[in-house]
Amino acid sequence: MERKAIRVRFEPNQSQQNKLAQAAGSKRFIYNWALNRWQEYYKEHHKTIPLIQLSAELTQLKYQPATAWLKNVDSQLQPS
Repeated sequence: MERKAIRVRFEPNQSQQNKLAQAAGSKRFIYNWALNRWQEYYKEHHKTIPLIQLSAELTQLKYQPATAWLKNVDSQLQPS
């Protein structure tokens, strides 16, 4: 089987660069928030936080004034 690769240069305009930076920052924030939440829960209960609870808490972050900016980013960003 022969494999072929296609190289494409991606040169986003300023608006696209801003959206990509915002998406990356949001992803980093959510990862760090979830890791911190998992560690706090483990210290308190000596077991891992149920994923459904963690997901519900993450959803509620969008409705808090300090983190309302999360609404501006696609909620379906895939982990890298």
